[in-house]
Amino acid sequence: MLTAVINGSLLQCTQGSTPCPLTVTNHRNVFVADMPAATVLDHAPVVNVATFGTCKVTGGPCAPATPAPWQSGSGRKVQVNDQLVLLATDRLACTVSGVITVIDPVQPRNVYDE
Repeated sequence: MLTAVINGSLLQCTQGSTPCPLTVTNHRNVFVADMPAATVLDHAPVVNVATFGTCKVTGGPCAPATPAPWQSGSGRKVQVNDQLVLLATDRLACTVSGVITVIDPVQPRNVYDE
């Protein structure tokens, strides 16, 4: 099953000590259950991807260096309103040497599951 990533989903860097939330800012027309969904272009350091605590490589703050968009981790791509939706299986390369993944896509609760 493909899982879209929404605003506030948790990310982890393989070289970072703590997870961080994703902030969706790149668009205004991609939603999942009325919540802003991320696209592969939501990769800007600090703006979309916050810091991950301490970097295992440098020993300093784990500030993401992510100049390129997210890449498909499953080979599958989903478009909504001409935007490539970020999927929970996608990966983001950090030029310091880490790989950023989605560890919790924070899906909204189904209002019919009560």
